[in-house]
Amino acid sequence: MLRHLVFPVVVLAAALPNAAHAQNPTAEYHQLAADWAAACTKGDARAIAALYTADAVTIEASPTGAIRTVGRADIEKKMAADLAGPMKGATCTVTVASIRFPKPDIALAEGGYSVAVPGQPTVQGLWINTAIRQAGKWIIAHDMGALKP
Repeated sequence: MLRHLVFPVVVLAAALPNAAHAQNPTAEYHQLAADWAAACTKGDARAIAALYTADAVTIEASPTGAIRTVGRADIEKKMAADLAGPMKGATCTVTVASIRFPKPDIALAEGGYSVAVPGQPTVQGLWINTAIRQAGKWIIAHDMGALKP
């Protein structure tokens, strides 16, 4: 009889951290945005790339047209080049304007960003992305940004 009681207790105990973790997906998503901004401000391309799925796609605006980057490794390379070049010393902010959860493990979000580099005008823009929950945390699968005029 004891063996039959232990299994449900173990299963329930194993499920509790996931249930508690999933209780506030909005706050968790806001943490993802804060982590992105903090890694950008630190100039840490590896930490930024870790916030994306292995096969993530990013599309960003540039003065010469849109730039599409595919995969975490290439996102890290692109961010490392940006953070060592035109974004060197940047202070980055990310704001979340709205989030929808069409399924518990999918977030559709949008917001704004700013990148302030010493001695240059602050760049502001808008972003939209799709994040998924993997291994108990939100990570970005698709990310697109546009510059504000």
